[in-house]
Amino acid sequence: MAGKNVGGPRFREGRKNGSYVRTGLARDHNHNPALNAGLFLPYAFAMVYTSRHAGVSFNTMKRNLLFIIVLLFAVCLLFTNATAQDATPLVAKLSPSSGSQVTGTVTFTPTADGTQIVADITGLKPGKHGLHIHEKGDCSAPDASSAGAHFNPTHSHHGGPATAERHVGDFGNVEADASGKVHFELKEKNLKFSGPDSIMGKSVVVHEKEDDLKTDPSGNSGARVGCGVIVAVK
Repeated sequence: MAGKNVGGPRFREGRKNGSYVRTGLARDHNHNPALNAGLFLPYAFAMVYTSRHAGVSFNTMKRNLLFIIVLLFAVCLLFTNATAQDATPLVAKLSPSSGSQVTGTVTFTPTADGTQIVADITGLKPGKHGLHIHEKGDCSAPDASSAGAHFNPTHSHHGGPATAERHVGDFGNVEADASGKVHFELKEKNLKFSGPDSIMGKSVVVHEKEDDLKTDPSGNSGARVGCGVIVAVK
């Protein structure tokens, strides 16, 4: 007899003493793969209970429970791997552009409440410089124009970290000391590491001048003096 859907895993039926009883999970196992892993434990207890009262052998019960344990382990492993991939830090290594001597790194580290951004840059002129994510992962042009416009999937007006409206990659300004060095930290809540709006494969650009945090498209921040593509930390 064909298996019946009993609100979760499919059971097959067989004869025992002239009547049909459930004898375990059907061979096809075509239940919904999106079920939460936590639902499998109630299924396991339900199977044991119904099997005991239906007269199913102890060996059959053991096989059924073993299958559920293995399936639960596989689901948990997939979930863990996906979480680990999303938690991989990203980094952009800045190279000089527009005739500058700028180098440095900008790292993006996932945290429980957002993304921690840390920038260490050298070779800048003392003072403030705009720092942004740009839409293309291409820093090959001498002036870094190949990086395209600001990364702006929400089609918003240019701004800064504290403004009501801004591009996703508007990080405001970093400030170089008298020796041209920058150490900058910022916590962001809206950056994505996967999906169509991911920052992976985009680029980080540091600019010649201070960002005014209001003027489209880039806050009048001048030439692009450093550029690096955002990649996963190896």
